[in-house]
Amino acid sequence: MKKILLATTALVATTGFAAAEMSWSGSANLGMKYSNSGTTTLHEEIDLGMAATGETDGGIGWKVEMGLDSNVTDASATETVDGGSVSLTGDFGT
Repeated sequence: MKKILLATTALVATTGFAAAEMSWSGSANLGMKYSNSGTTTLHEEIDLGMAATGETDGGIGWKVEMGLDSNVTDASATETVDGGSVSLTGDFGT
């Protein structure tokens, strides 16, 4: 009985959340880089972007955006997070 009560309480508690729209974008490439000194290196790059928007039950709109980049050339690798952003919109403005 306790398990059923807990499950229905959790279900009722989450019904007030508003749904969010999410979108993902990305690209990847792989190749060889040649230099004038005669060296050849393997290069790969992966870019991933995420955006989510939604609105609370109180009418406040929100938006979150973020990007991830990964660059690998032979043994050296860099991963960066592009400047993400968060914004709120309501009667007060944005």
